[in-house]
Amino acid sequence: MISLFRILVLWVAGLLAGMQFAKVSIFLPEISILYASNAEQVVWLLTLVSIVGASFGGIAGKVAEWVGLKRLLFFSLVTAGCLSLCQAYFPPFEVMALLRVLEGFTHLGIVIAAPVLMAEATPAKWRGTVMVLWSTFFGVSFAILAWIAVPNIEELGISGLFHFHSLLLVLFAGLVRIGFPNNDHPNKTRRRPKQKNQNSYGLSSILERSGLVSVGYFIL
Repeated sequence: MISLFRILVLWVAGLLAGMQFAKVSIFLPEISILYASNAEQVVWLLTLVSIVGASFGGIAGKVAEWVGLKRLLFFSLVTAGCLSLCQAYFPPFEVMALLRVLEGFTHLGIVIAAPVLMAEATPAKWRGTVMVLWSTFFGVSFAILAWIAVPNIEELGISGLFHFHSLLLVLFAGLVRIGFPNNDHPNKTRRRPKQKNQNSYGLSSILERSGLVSVGYFIL
């Protein structure tokens, strides 16, 4: 039951990361009205998050190894919640663009840490199934907003949507804080010796060999 709870928390964290894209992509026409004087540049509010991932995805695994997966996920969720709260007030376009760049870093932190923690929390025989579940986070996040938020956006408002997103991010940061073991061991001073024939599920080694995060963000 504890493993199932952790898996669901991490999957929802992924959904909230996906909503960092969906909340702007789905409601881009409404946001364009709010930034009418910058209408031609509004699409950058969506693109900037992807640019961060494409630019820094290749080194993100090393950062995760350095600070620890739980710490990275927790602080990414908290920071993302604060950024979404600031965005809810729709500051000047230049400030909003900067907030989206910073949000890109938090998105990267979530999608780096969460799937590795899911793999660690899952028995080997179910690991493939859980990774399939993780792979749905992006599409499901869009589907949820399209299904729930779009019909109610007049009552909720774009600002209300951003506020609610902020609240959920902070709430799940709290669940990560209290519901996961504090077994991070950040590697700040020395390298761990490599062991031969060791099967590692650490995402840093995968990214280091393949650069998959950067490729994924170019696809997005």
